Amino acid sequence: MVLLAMGCGDAAGTPDAAPDASPTAAARLAGTWAATSGAAFKNIGELRFAVFTAEGAGSLYVRSSSGIKAELPALYALLDERVLTIATTRDGGDQSEFFRYAFPDDNTLELTNIVGETQRLTRADAIGDAAPKTLTLRTYDLEEQYKPQYWSGLVGDATGLWFSFEGGYRHFVPENPAESTTRAYAGTTGQYEYISAIEGTAFWLTCGCGNNAYMSRYNEAWSQTGGFDLGDEPISTLLSISGAFWDGTHLWVGGYSYTHTDQRLLKLDVSSSASVVQTIELETPSMAGFVFKEGHLFAISYFLDEQTIVELDPVTGAVVETYALPEDLRTSQIRGLGVYGGEVYTLAVYDGGDSDLRAMELPPRVAKLSGL
Repeated sequence: MVLLAMGCGDAAGTPDAAPDASPTAAARLAGTWAATSGAAFKNIGELRFAVFTAEGAGSLYVRSSSGIKAELPALYALLDERVLTIATTRDGGDQSEFFRYAFPDDNTLELTNIVGETQRLTRADAIGDAAPKTLTLRTYDLEEQYKPQYWSGLVGDATGLWFSFEGGYRHFVPENPAESTTRAYAGTTGQYEYISAIEGTAFWLTCGCGNNAYMSRYNEAWSQTGGFDLGDEPISTLLSISGAFWDGTHLWVGGYSYTHTDQRLLKLDVSSSASVVQTIELETPSMAGFVFKEGHLFAISYFLDEQTIVELDPVTGAVVETYALPEDLRTSQIRGLGVYGGEVYTLAVYDGGDSDLRAMELPPRVAKLSGL
């Protein structure tokens, strides 16, 4: 969810009172509007619906070019009988836009921006499926010494969840965190430390080094039993790995392909030398982890400078649905998705900066995302 505020006002952020405008203008503006033609808003994706109240609040329902949905709460002010401003604020910065507004008839609204681009909207009864779906959140605080490392994924097996921290591997048991244990690093190469997937009792690890296109498999005795470089033949796809998942028979890896300059998933046969079984070219701009759950493919992506969860078509890679992150996760960075006990979990870690003092005080957490 993106928080919004007026771009003008006093130092405390209180919007200035709007100049007098026709009392009927706010009443006519109130309601649900469906965007039907044109594009007058900048840097928010495609506007699908706008909902306004007579008191100056509202929401914009938008969609990215790849199909990711977002709801942007908004404030507006009628400056006179022809001009209004709509203000939004998100992580990328404040944005206020001025529009000339007109009502050709009682069911039509036209907004024209300062460069003369006009967007037409018509009254609607509802927003349909324009809003992202919601998730129910439960978080588990981690002690600071178990803060997940940047390159770590999150993987689940029948016993709990696994992730990498500075001192080794943490086995976290959500039902009873007191039963959580640690395991020392393999220590055989000095590089492969970051958990990405689990195959039975063996870990698939990445090094987080170079172009991060390498993976290595270690068994319980920390003997290396497999590995590959995605840039080498026969795969020949230089891909920076941002997530991996073992589906029971094959290893999936995903990330940015330097070879193809896009995001993609590769389904690999790793029974001998790694080879590609399936390639999914993703339409999403980035990905910070993915997981399969009961045949559904979920990934962490970004839209309007914020992370969100998307469901992707496991054949085409197209966005099927968007799930807005609960508010408690919006001041954290999430990475890695893992399934345990039929639920999807992620790691939530705040990674620095001083723009949000509350976020700096948040401990690293494991978060259960119910509703996927």
